[in-house]
Amino acid sequence: MSDGDDETASQFSETSTAYSVESGGNNGNAYGGGGELDSMVGGVGDEEGSDEIDVYTDVETKLAEAIELLSEKRASTRATGIASLIKILRRRVCDDGVLDKRRETLMADLLSCLRHKPKAGEAVALCKLLSLIIITFGPEEGAGEEFAADILPLLVRKAREFRKPEMSAAALRSLALGAFVVITEDSDAAKCLDLFEEVIVGSRKPAPFVSVIAALQGWGLLMSTMRTEDVFRQSVLRFAALLSHDNLDVRAAAGENIAMLFGERWKKYGSSWQNGEADNANGDDEEGGGSASAGAVLDGFEDVVEKLRELSTEYHRYRSKKDRKAQRSTFREIYGTVGSGDPPEEKVKIHGDVLQLNNWNSLKQLSAMRDALGEGFLTHLARNQLLRDIFGLGAPNFNQPREKMSKFEKRMFLSPNSEVSKTRTQERKFQRNRAESYRNHVMRGDED
Repeated sequence: MSDGDDETASQFSETSTAYSVESGGNNGNAYGGGGELDSMVGGVGDEEGSDEIDVYTDVETKLAEAIELLSEKRASTRATGIASLIKILRRRVCDDGVLDKRRETLMADLLSCLRHKPKAGEAVALCKLLSLIIITFGPEEGAGEEFAADILPLLVRKAREFRKPEMSAAALRSLALGAFVVITEDSDAAKCLDLFEEVIVGSRKPAPFVSVIAALQGWGLLMSTMRTEDVFRQSVLRFAALLSHDNLDVRAAAGENIAMLFGERWKKYGSSWQNGEADNANGDDEEGGGSASAGAVLDGFEDVVEKLRELSTEYHRYRSKKDRKAQRSTFREIYGTVGSGDPPEEKVKIHGDVLQLNNWNSLKQLSAMRDALGEGFLTHLARNQLLRDIFGLGAPNFNQPREKMSKFEKRMFLSPNSEVSKTRTQERKFQRNRAESYRNHVMRGDED
């Protein structure tokens, strides 16, 4: 390998490290700030004044310089430009027109780099940058048509052509996020879903596990806003086949998709769909399907539910202690949703807002945005109108005072030993026991 290649590989290795997803900030900063970039772009909710003009000018200059580097022939120079753009777009919401006049140049150079057989590090970085650009501009007028005409075919082709698994996985993730944000036509969404299913089942060739994970996550993200009833049975069985996969992340991604599908059924029909009433509620009886018995509806799912239960309690020594612990934690929530309809819960606090998520659809969307934005997720959740629309937070309000609770109120409402928490725990336990009893009753074939 030449000295130039060594330098290129080193540059992209450092770049890939910089792009890694972080759940929290650096050195106690929830935005992952610190260092040169923070001094350049400032923090969320800065005071208006002369400093803001300097920050705006500096960002515009930095963006222009970074975009110019994308057209350079030297790979390490392009890597510097890509890394700078990713940092800026992650940590600053460019919704003030600072990027608009250079958008066409940026997209043209980025797609050109993707077309010309980039190496692994550059390809992954370019896909991350493309996702950030999509999040920055959002579903503006004409975005769906532009994505379907120029970007979708390129990412589909690259996902199949890329030699290394991490390159293919990056293309799949970028494709999923872009389709989720801007695509409006069912035919375009179907092309993406076909590719994901192709990778998941290995219809062309067996895919490496990192690509399978990306395809499973992409399928879940795209289907989180679509009707799942028509693909329920075949999808559950397809994902159930992956619950025995050697890789924990593959098992978890497949399980989460199963939980999302069952969660939608529980939400729509409650327990009635287990009694065969789902087909009637969906109008299938008018098409000649008639009502189904409980056995017919559950046919093929008993083994799936039992497998999820096993994964949620597995203690086999052939897996590492770390994997066993992570698997039990993940599959307890999955099994709770599939078996009892218990929704998952997650809270995100940001600038006086509290984002509460209690379904797998929203968690899929949250995970995708966190993955794309990394340490800049909280910044975008506070300022980016796209994210606030997705999660129902409304317009940003930086002047809203933070509500403070007294120690007594915290003990009353937030403590695990509070009456509210105890009541919620007892109700969930009752619901789980009742669903477990009903499921055992049906599986044994007992009659009333």
